[in-house]
Amino acid sequence: MANPLDHIPNPWKVFKEDLAKVREKESRVVLSKLWMRVARFVLLAYRKFDEERCFMRAAALSFNSLLALIPVLALAMVLTQAFGQEKQSQSVQKFVNQFIMGVLPAKHDDANKSDQIEKIREDLSENITGFSENLADQVKFDMAGVISALVFIYLGLLVMTQLEDTFNDLWAVRRSRPWYEQLYKFSPGLIFGPVTIILVFTVLNAAHFSGISQWLASTGRFGNTAVPLLFAIAGFTCLYKLIPNTTVPWIAAGWGGLVAGSLWQINHLASALYITHVVVEKGWYDKIYGGSLSLLPVFMLAIYFTWLILLYGALVAARVQYHSTPLKESIEDKDAEPGKPDETEVH
Repeated sequence: MANPLDHIPNPWKVFKEDLAKVREKESRVVLSKLWMRVARFVLLAYRKFDEERCFMRAAALSFNSLLALIPVLALAMVLTQAFGQEKQSQSVQKFVNQFIMGVLPAKHDDANKSDQIEKIREDLSENITGFSENLADQVKFDMAGVISALVFIYLGLLVMTQLEDTFNDLWAVRRSRPWYEQLYKFSPGLIFGPVTIILVFTVLNAAHFSGISQWLASTGRFGNTAVPLLFAIAGFTCLYKLIPNTTVPWIAAGWGGLVAGSLWQINHLASALYITHVVVEKGWYDKIYGGSLSLLPVFMLAIYFTWLILLYGALVAARVQYHSTPLKESIEDKDAEPGKPDETEVH
């Protein structure tokens, strides 16, 4: 006699069958379940991520961005002085602090541990600011100073052009922008972006703007989590919209920004746990490097992960533009269909 329960599917067996459908690359079956479509999208994006050698590209971008960091800050200091400002070392250090906090957030319940983390971070920030100030002091407004400024701009443009080339590969665009177009598109943001941020920090130090800082501090969890997340999503979205040498719809850039911003926030939490429990509590890096240098290898690794997140979000944006959103992804991999380099729009 047949068991009446035989017709009831085994949940684990059903899950394994669904997972096999998700992983089957050559299948043309349309996936009916939402989690399967999302999983399929993530899997295809990761496969493409690996095929495009994004791990190696992120390493190269990390090296070049570290190489350009201090020269760009030095150029920003020189320009703030040219605008009639005195040395804004305090504002520059706040900018560097925010940059370090962007890739190395950390909290600890123990007040002594928190103070130790903050002290290490401040030492690292002071070292970066000090190097930038020393470099800026050597730049004079003569021919040698002009040449130095051009070298600083070139180092910054090197990162931007390398990023554009990577984005173009992910979007299957064969041609990069001409060098003169790259110069007038990327130079203003590269030159005046840090200057603007430094001046903003200077203005916010004024007494009549102290209420804004107090209000942001009083928002609690919302201010510490939601506001940075929204700014990250907006920033990633603008990068995916503007940098590729092709027309990227806002919906595609928005999906990429949402994924990258969310991963960036998760990376923050993981970074905070790592710094708290490994760097501070265990003290391994402090024993090897000592002092402010104990955060330097972690800082470099955090920049690498930030570039990985940026490139993965770009690949998501490209897939959304050429295929479908994660909510509508079928099991069919259509990479060869709309992303043909010869047919990709270039402007």
